[in-house]
Amino acid sequence: MGTDINVLVGLCLGHDMIFTKHCDALVTTLIVKDKVTGNNPQAALYNIFAKRAYFKP
Repeated sequence: MGTDINVLVGLCLGHDMIFTKHCDALVTTLIVKDKVTGNNPQAALYNIFAKRAYFKP
């Protein structure tokens, strides 16, 4: 049994690319690790101070 679509959350870019290359189903990336948030990009979604620092209007 396979999947129809895979949503990647929190993998680094290199692993995202490898997974996407070898996956038969559709793949979309929702969140990717980054060095700005110390490999914790979800922190910016939960922390108002990080939102102000990283997403300036």
